[in-house]
Amino acid sequence: MVRSLMVFVLVFYNAHSFTRFNNNWWAVMKGWSRINDFGMQTFGYVKDDAAANDLMRLVHAFNHLCYMATAGQLETEEDWHSLVERQLLSPSEVTWLRSQGGSASNQCIYAAAAVICRAAEAGHVHTTLVLGLDRSLCECRQNTTLLPLIVETPVPWPYYHAVIWMEQIWLVLAALEYAGTAQATEYQWETQIVAMLIYILVASVYSAIKRTAFMLSEPFGQDAIDLPAEEFVLRPLLGHQGLFKSRLSSSAAKREPTCVFAENVPGIVNFTAHFDVLEAPGGPTQTQQLQAACKKRHRRVIPTQAPANCAQVHPSSDP
Repeated sequence: MVRSLMVFVLVFYNAHSFTRFNNNWWAVMKGWSRINDFGMQTFGYVKDDAAANDLMRLVHAFNHLCYMATAGQLETEEDWHSLVERQLLSPSEVTWLRSQGGSASNQCIYAAAAVICRAAEAGHVHTTLVLGLDRSLCECRQNTTLLPLIVETPVPWPYYHAVIWMEQIWLVLAALEYAGTAQATEYQWETQIVAMLIYILVASVYSAIKRTAFMLSEPFGQDAIDLPAEEFVLRPLLGHQGLFKSRLSSSAAKREPTCVFAENVPGIVNFTAHFDVLEAPGGPTQTQQLQAACKKRHRRVIPTQAPANCAQVHPSSDP
């Protein structure tokens, strides 16, 4: 009876954990596809370079912030370093977002929606094409914000504790059963060795399945089977930086940083500037850096060490 109950509980727990892992994976894939759709539509539909730049950097800042919130990386100033280093937010914008409280990722996506509205009012986007931009933006938000929400709703601890207690009870009863079987036979020492090996094998298999289920229930972290968060933010960012590089670089010097959050909060005039750094002579190209990130399978969203004050990273980007 105990054995049957243990098998049922293990199968149920494993299935539930895989469902959580699969839901996270689907949310990642849908969010990834929508942010790529949004980049394609922004490149083709938005005629104004300043609006296109703000839209792309805000959407990618939103994407970074969602993954960082999932990994628990918005607690210190250093955690915000990658947003400034990758030309997604200016130091002033980071300071403003941190002072507001609430969801910084939602602030970015709301600001992107406001940029679309202003571009449509100014005639930089045809009104019939605004619906496509709005739909991609909303679907990107809907899917990507699921990641921290799923993490914030873990497997109930009482249930997990019940699984652990049942495991310990079953291991004790199984050990007594195998010991009794060995003592009741004529060839005791041979049977004892076989029983011991069988017990070790069964216990190891059960513990491995339970451990795998536990890792599946938390798909973002340092485990071998976890999803690579850094790859999910780097791939679309580098792709869009390469796409918009020639378009924005020629007009960036003629534009002033725009205020997308509030007055006196200047932004970034060219979010593809980081792409130029990646392709600097003698340094790694953006393709080589992406391949290195994928090879290492970074689980953290910020793989580099940041200075103590992120406002000193790019002082020229915040006049």
